[in-house]
This record gives sequence, structure tokens and C-alpha cells, in this order.
Amino acid sequence: MPEDEQRRLERFGRLQPLFFSGAEGEDAHGFLDRCHRILHTEGILETNGVSFTTFQFSGAAFSWWEAYERCRPVSIAPLTWKQFSILFLENFVPQSRREELCREFEQPHQGDMSVMQYEMRFSELDRNAI
Repeated sequence: MPEDEQRRLERFGRLQPLFFSGAEGEDAHGFLDRCHRILHTEGILETNGVSFTTFQFSGAAFSWWEAYERCRPVSIAPLTWKQFSILFLENFVPQSRREELCREFEQPHQGDMSVMQYEMRFSELDRNAI
């Protein structure tokens, strides 16, 4: 690893990114959001985002990423953050949960939420839409 990339990884680590194992019930969205905030703040989202985020994998998540990398042709360009995010969420957010979030997004219902709460919920659903 080049020295400048090593320094960026050390800065990333000092900001205490979460680890992700892929265990059932683990918050995939929360993990990805936390990594995104750190990487964006450090200005390294597109240059090192995918590699630094996958560095935080363990267990099933690490196995999934290793298998993905083994099957990926070497000649293909590295994944962008957006491509990685979609792939990651499709793998670690159950299909039933993704469908539920899509239904909520497509059929919003304010109920007894304040306008501010409703706006925050809508933004959350928008962010989680795949």
C-alpha cells in the first residue's frame, strides 16, 4: 500500500468506523452511513471508500467480499461508492425489508407524526430506497 494511502487509512481508523460481520439483525444501513460520513468528511469517498469500508468486514461479510473479488474480472474498473452501496445493501438487507421500505416510500402515510417527523421519515425512506 502506498504511503499516502496508508496515512488515509490511519486517519479513517482514528475516526472509529464501525465493523460489520453480516450477522442477522446487524444494521447494514447504519454501517454504510457511518462509513460514508467518515469517508466523505475525509474527502476520500471515491478514491478509497470501497477498499476502506471492506477493510471493516469480518465473518460472513468478509467471506462475501472475498468471493465477490475472486469472481470479478481483473480488467473491470473498480466499483464506485454507489455501485458498492447497492451491491452491499442488496446482499445484507433482506428482500422482505427492502420491499417494506419501498412500499412505505411509495405510499407515504403521516399518521400522528408531526410534519418534521414525517419529513425525517420520508428522507430516511428515500435514502434507503435501492
